[in-house]
Amino acid sequence: MITKVCKHLISIVFNELYMEKVQLTSVEYNLPSRAVAQRLGMTLKGIVTNTEKRNGRIMDHTVNGLFKES
Repeated sequence: MITKVCKHLISIVFNELYMEKVQLTSVEYNLPSRAVAQRLGMTLKGIVTNTEKRNGRIMDHTVNGLFKES
């Protein structure tokens, strides 16, 4: 369900807002969110370390991107 919603939002971003790139960030160990990015055809652009601290645990975030097709 979330992948379908994201596809719709990406369509709006590219076709109505005329943006060239979409990014999705998620906590590195959040495998379901990373799987959504992969299903959307996004590529891993990098990992930002020490991004946040939650419940005493320091977390890294992945940054995934998708460019508008020409």
